[in-house]
Amino acid sequence: MLTRALAMFALAVLLCGCVLDAPEPLFKEAEGEMIFGKSEARFEGWALDHGTWSRADKDAVLILTPEGQHYVMKTPDQKPEDGKATVLAVSLQGGWYGLQVAEDTKPPIYAAGKFDGKDFFVTPIMCSDLKKKSLGGTAVTFDGIDCHVKAGQDGKTLLRDIAGHLDPPEMKLVPAP
Repeated sequence: MLTRALAMFALAVLLCGCVLDAPEPLFKEAEGEMIFGKSEARFEGWALDHGTWSRADKDAVLILTPEGQHYVMKTPDQKPEDGKATVLAVSLQGGWYGLQVAEDTKPPIYAAGKFDGKDFFVTPIMCSDLKKKSLGGTAVTFDGIDCHVKAGQDGKTLLRDIAGHLDPPEMKLVPAP
């Protein structure tokens, strides 16, 4: 089960279906960029609902703590037995970032994100969108509602190509007071 921090971060995944994953990470630690700064950052998760932004969970705060070239995601009430979730951000182009989100021993999942002022807009790369828009070419395989990146793919090129065709974001991270 996803940790509460990962669940908040990937709210659209929980509501809309399966998200792109890969058997091995597409990005190496050295490629990570510290886009949220080099000190702990706190965010609230917001979701777009019928054209209006509202807080996804009024009590939840997502904490991103830098570790190496990635961030560890957690909530204030998270316990060690809840597991560890990380996010690695890699610059793509046009202001887009590829986000590699991993939880303990599970395959990493992928999203695209973009800053707009102080907020960070996030679009999980949904399998249904990839299939509907014929994105990913031969680099992505589909298994029912699931989708996976084939081994040996260039993650930056793949996510850069996909990010330009995604629907507008329906979730965002807003700095917490």
